Amino acid sequence: MTFLTETPVLQRVNRFDRLHVLRFSVVVALTLLAAVAGPFGTFERGSFATRLVYWSVAIAVSLVVALGFKFALREQLASRHFWIAEVYICLGTTLVFTPFLYIWTVRWFALNPANLPGPVYLGLNVLAICVIISILRHGLPHVLGTAAPDLPRLADRLSDSARGAILRLEAEGHYVHIVTEQGAERVRLRLADAVREMEPVVGHFSHRSHWVAQSAIVGSGQEAGKRVLRLSNGDVVPVSRTFQPDLDAAGVL
Repeated sequence: MTFLTETPVLQRVNRFDRLHVLRFSVVVALTLLAAVAGPFGTFERGSFATRLVYWSVAIAVSLVVALGFKFALREQLASRHFWIAEVYICLGTTLVFTPFLYIWTVRWFALNPANLPGPVYLGLNVLAICVIISILRHGLPHVLGTAAPDLPRLADRLSDSARGAILRLEAEGHYVHIVTEQGAERVRLRLADAVREMEPVVGHFSHRSHWVAQSAIVGSGQEAGKRVLRLSNGDVVPVSRTFQPDLDAAGVL
């Protein structure tokens, strides 16, 4: 007997939820660990509650800055390897967050700036923490088996909420409508360039404006007298006469 919770759609949703819960748990754990251990001299500067507020604000702001960089530079970083993009984000976060951390530390603990480490030392520590958080956020899911499968380069153009296995692409003027297992987004890009960024995923053009991943095709048929492909998410994609021979040769139709 197959229960509802075992369906592929719910399995993907559950994996998506577990991934975000895991990442949130990592952030909470790091915050609590920092508040308890009091690194960089914060242990002597206040109670546990004081340190907890300090580190909660510091880590929250660092994440906001990092996500801001990721969003602002999404188009520029999309063509880069994933870990190269992470390096850019870590460096940018360090440059922006270090001045905030300096001011926040002085104000919260009412310190004399002369008693603080130099900006270079502080910046190096911020960079080290950014790298550790990045490794934990992206590495732990692979270790624990909650990570999404390897994705093509095109997926780097998507937000986290839509990032997932790409099922199909559709040209919409100067944009490409990208449909994934997690959702859909529009990206300003030519369809031909989007298909190139799908490598090494195997797929087919079914129409001059439609490209589908082979693994997403679950069947074919006719609607209103025209050939169509049916996908695993329930979408129906038109098939033009121009591309029928190629789809026949590939065993799709």
